[in-house]
Amino acid sequence: MTESDMWCAIAVLFFIATDYITGTIKAITKGDLSSQKMRTGLGHKLTYLILTVTAWFIDTVNTHVSLGFPINIFVCTVSGICLIELTSILENITAINPELENTPFMNIFKQNNTKPKHKEKE
Repeated sequence: MTESDMWCAIAVLFFIATDYITGTIKAITKGDLSSQKMRTGLGHKLTYLILTVTAWFIDTVNTHVSLGFPINIFVCTVSGICLIELTSILENITAINPELENTPFMNIFKQNNTKPKHKEKE
């Protein structure tokens, strides 16, 4: 495992752990803590870890046997997982502290829906 691979693994673990922690804090502050939701959330986190290890393995095999992948699957997978987790972390943080929702930092991550709204048929 290269140093770059190690940093990718650390990033995934950091974002997964941070999302789980902020999600738990959000549930506690909202009075919505549920062991069922926690088990489901942990299941989702485990699938991210399995996907990460699988992507790393594909890239490792690809260095010894050409599987035909022209890109680094591991880095792409890690990037996607980290972005998904970051979005969830930001949602959790604004649910915990709504005053942060319209801060300049949080506005960086807001989506601008520029699609025109459809009028309902009469």
